[in-house]
Amino acid sequence: MSKMNRLSRRLFQYVIGDRKRRRAVAFAILMKNRKPASVVKDWSYKGLARVSGLAPGTCRTYVHILLEMDLVHMSTYCGHTYLVFNKLKAQKKKNRGKAGYHTPKHKDIDLGNYDATSVKTIEMTLKALSIVESQRQKDYAQQCISAKQNPRNLQEYKKAEKICRARGWDSSFVDNGISYNRIRRQLNCSPNTVSATIQYGEKNGLFTVTRCEPELVYHCPGQAKEAVQYLDISYSWCTDDNVYYQPANKFSLTISE
Repeated sequence: MSKMNRLSRRLFQYVIGDRKRRRAVAFAILMKNRKPASVVKDWSYKGLARVSGLAPGTCRTYVHILLEMDLVHMSTYCGHTYLVFNKLKAQKKKNRGKAGYHTPKHKDIDLGNYDATSVKTIEMTLKALSIVESQRQKDYAQQCISAKQNPRNLQEYKKAEKICRARGWDSSFVDNGISYNRIRRQLNCSPNTVSATIQYGEKNGLFTVTRCEPELVYHCPGQAKEAVQYLDISYSWCTDDNVYYQPANKFSLTISE
């Protein structure tokens, strides 16, 4: 059975920082994988629990959240009740000048070859994809700046120059990595969850990570903790004797759209 492989980028950005909405969407993805028609006939919360492996109360919570986001709807026909999971992909647009419809480029996120066995593993995939999206934006900025500096032709230069001007990108680009704090704020989660998310993304081939060693920025035996409040330097943590700065991890994508 094929898995759902694409998710609306707009929807992804809307839910990724909210744990409840993120898990509800993970639940919807799980149900779509287990019910390819996206319909549950004569449904109940106990029935959803049997299909999903979750508690009935948890299913109730997720269904209510999905209702608020218009991602599910209920209907009745010939004495049967139906729970329908709505599309999670971007809306298609009509082709110009010819029949048919298409999905606009870059409007969906590729979920990759993810672990679809549970809501927990699907949510972990979504969290790891938030790192992918952040790095993809950095790579795009670098690509545009490089195209502006070394264009293959005038058309490429004009396009790159227009994008750089609109987004405020200057003539240089330095990838300083993605810090734990940035990921933590983006996902609204704990540092331990950030660490687990990075490990999951590596294990499942979403990206590779270059980890930097901490740098000693100040040494003062027995007084480091007191000294940090007077130091005009960036630091990540300190011990009784030392103050350290931890450079952010650098990510390289192993999937492409």
